Amino acid sequence: MKNIVKLFALLTVALAMTACNKEDVQTVAEDVTASNETGYTITYIAGERATSVRIANDEEKEALLDRFCDLAQEGLAVTFRNESPANSAGKDSKEPTTFSTTDREEMVRWMARMEDAGMTVTVTYDSETGRWHGTAYCTTAPAQQAAGRRLSRITYQKEAGGVYSAIYNYTWNGDLLTRVDVEEGDLYSSRRTRTTVVLNYDNGLCNEIRYYDSTGTLLRYHSYTYFDGRLVQEWQSASNQSYTFQYDSVGNIVTWVAVPDHNTIIPNGERCEWENGDMVRTYMQDRLLATYEYDNSPHPYGITFGTKTLMPGSNYMSGQEIHWSRHNITHFRAANGKSSGTDLRINYTYDDRGYPVTAETNWFGTYNITWTYEYLD
Repeated sequence: MKNIVKLFALLTVALAMTACNKEDVQTVAEDVTASNETGYTITYIAGERATSVRIANDEEKEALLDRFCDLAQEGLAVTFRNESPANSAGKDSKEPTTFSTTDREEMVRWMARMEDAGMTVTVTYDSETGRWHGTAYCTTAPAQQAAGRRLSRITYQKEAGGVYSAIYNYTWNGDLLTRVDVEEGDLYSSRRTRTTVVLNYDNGLCNEIRYYDSTGTLLRYHSYTYFDGRLVQEWQSASNQSYTFQYDSVGNIVTWVAVPDHNTIIPNGERCEWENGDMVRTYMQDRLLATYEYDNSPHPYGITFGTKTLMPGSNYMSGQEIHWSRHNITHFRAANGKSSGTDLRINYTYDDRGYPVTAETNWFGTYNITWTYEYLD
């Protein structure tokens, strides 16, 4: 693909508007920006967009890092990194480095060391325990994905007494998905809901997804911010929720921070393990949560953006994380799963090019679910 980055290798997120608006974030830059152009630049995210600050000396850097602790105490997840290309000492680090302390000065010193090492750093604060938490990681530049087949339509049906159906029609500009027209509701009802999803891009990267009802009224939106083509923040207007994604050196998501940390689409503090471009196991601390198996066929292309996959039924069953993978999920098993909903199999048929044409499953022994895929090319 020309400019789209693999979503399983593209996800780092941190947009929290809990206690800080755009003006608050901009004020930080004005407070600590040097009066001359010497030094280097730190870019950080603690709101709906990235802000760059020019640092001339150690005193200014310490003041900025101290301000990041303030923002964390206000309920934000703050992600930052040194923009100097010479700062690349951490490039061989394969796992994120974590740190936790109740000592503010100790936190600032750790942040400074990670920044000096060329790491991307995320800082949060737990008001209940009085602890700052930090995660630092380094990755290579994201790999570019070869253009896959573009979807024209997905039809989804869920049978349980009645029949719920959803039809997603996709519009593209080259390799970029620009619009999805959604019709959903009871299959046999004349009063079905219609929604239009509009995607906006900056330099080939999706920076906003907007949802409109049939009258053209804006319902909600997701906004996205990137470092070097890697998604670092997603903010959801409806829930005032942000996600900060953290990677290994290969570019796979290994964990994330959600603010606030309740009612999340994907559980806060979860940790992922990857094989062959697929997320195969998830953990909460050291406790196994679930295992995942996949086919060898490409997952539908260009429709996953952070926690959102523009595919009907995508948030059901086995979790949003599966859509970051390269291939299609065939078996999801929750740890100690004892029912069909926690030990779930999805069966596919494929066309002569190896792409999925249909998929079907039974969820909790109650819902018969089917997908039908159609492609433009």
